[in-house]
Amino acid sequence: MTTKPSDFEKVVTEELQKYADTIGEGLKEDINSVTKSCMKELRRLAPKGKTGRYAKSFKRAKLKETATGVEFVIYSSEYRRAHLLEKPHKTKNGGMTKAYPHFAPALENAERQLEKKTIARVKRT
Repeated sequence: MTTKPSDFEKVVTEELQKYADTIGEGLKEDINSVTKSCMKELRRLAPKGKTGRYAKSFKRAKLKETATGVEFVIYSSEYRRAHLLEKPHKTKNGGMTKAYPHFAPALENAERQLEKKTIARVKRT
């Protein structure tokens, strides 16, 4: 395709916009799938207790969506318990509780997955 020098800026801008739109839509799909898998892993890693209610309390909410991305938050509806289970703390008898790390490993795994998917998507495009 040949273009006039005066149209060069317009053509380059259009091509970059097409590329950004393609990558943006793909990233949204990748973020969606990674947050779903992070939820599953979080439920698997969470302490079950007697009823398993805490492991079932994790939710995912979409905060905002733009043309190039989407933001999700993963949270527990039992947020007080989440902090107490993740980090050790003192008991009233002077001892320490055992830590049950589940948020940190799930988050690290999700970050690695998203990085791999993003790199693969950019290489394909």
